[in-house]
Parts: sequence; structure tokens; C-alpha cells
Amino acid sequence: MKFELEFVSEDDLRGFIIPYCQEKNHIQQVAFSTYHNCLTQVCFDCQKIRTSIIKDNINQMILNKKEKLAGSDLIEGEKE
Repeated sequence: MKFELEFVSEDDLRGFIIPYCQEKNHIQQVAFSTYHNCLTQVCFDCQKIRTSIIKDNINQMILNKKEKLAGSDLIEGEKE
């Protein structure tokens, strides 16, 4: 099962998307991150992950994680 990632506003998630999926009896999981201050929905019927996190923040988190792991054996193919 492959999921598509969508960046949407929290207002759209709360006001339209989550209620729509509930009305259609979709299997979904919704979580709010106090750390990232964002709402995320995983809808298994739509096969979509919808989040209000800012896309630039995700890219920065990935870069930070890679920097922390640099020099370790956890990242394969990037050391040489």
C-alpha cells in the first residue's frame, strides 16, 4: 500500500477533510503533535497522509537527522 503525502492547512483538516472521511466511514488515524504544532491524518481508505506541518520544517528535520547520524554506520551508502 503506497500513501500520498499532502500538505494542507489545519483549518482544512479540521473543517472539511477529517469530517468527510468520518462521514464515509474511512479507517483513519488523526494525531496532533505539540512538538511540531501540527495536525496529521492518515486515511487508509484514501491512501493519503495529510499534515499541516510546514514542508520546509520537514526538510530541515531530515537534514538535522542526517547530520546527527553522520559518521555512524546507520546511514549506508553515504560514507566513503
